[in-house]
Amino acid sequence: MEGKRRLGRTGVALRAVLIAALVFALSGCVEIFQYITQNQDGEIEVSASVRVQKSLFEIATGFTGEPPPDYESEFGFTEDEILREYPEQLEMGFRSIDTELEYGFEVTLSGTPELLQQHRGAPFIPHTEREVTSILFEGEGNGSADDDLALALFASSKYRLLISKNYLPNISEVWYETRGDRAPVELHDYEDVYLVEFPIVYLFASDADGSLKIAH
Repeated sequence: MEGKRRLGRTGVALRAVLIAALVFALSGCVEIFQYITQNQDGEIEVSASVRVQKSLFEIATGFTGEPPPDYESEFGFTEDEILREYPEQLEMGFRSIDTELEYGFEVTLSGTPELLQQHRGAPFIPHTEREVTSILFEGEGNGSADDDLALALFASSKYRLLISKNYLPNISEVWYETRGDRAPVELHDYEDVYLVEFPIVYLFASDADGSLKIAH
């Protein structure tokens, strides 16, 4: 996320151009996708990917005459950086994504519900209390002009979660919560999965941590 903050320091003129043009030309510049299921042994399996469209940063730096960023140093999506946030007891896998169009990563992990409950603060890990399952997200906002740019650029980007009905067969309500305030979240009910999605801008609305809440 450090890359977006650097964009905010390129000046008012560049910010105006980006907001006017890139919001419409580069919709969906960041994609976060997650899938959760439960296998026959009762273990919860999670896979998640974060992808950044390189065109966003290459067009932005084109306005300033700067070279495209070094994506690894900007974002830190390395195996050591990502997996160190998870307990060693989990079965984990990691795959880097670095193509001409995208940069990011995919992580997979699995463990018993009891083990996941002990590490609820790690990214993408669900935990359940009183028939509500939560997934924690770190607050990325800091009340600066950089946040305004992030809100504009990521206005059409979404976090999407597929939940197998092997894991949660009956979902009644979903919402995103920050400091007790609720924001709407879309829920789509399909034959064998639920699709949950909300705008990524929720992550930049506050510097406080938020969480996706799933009642079942």
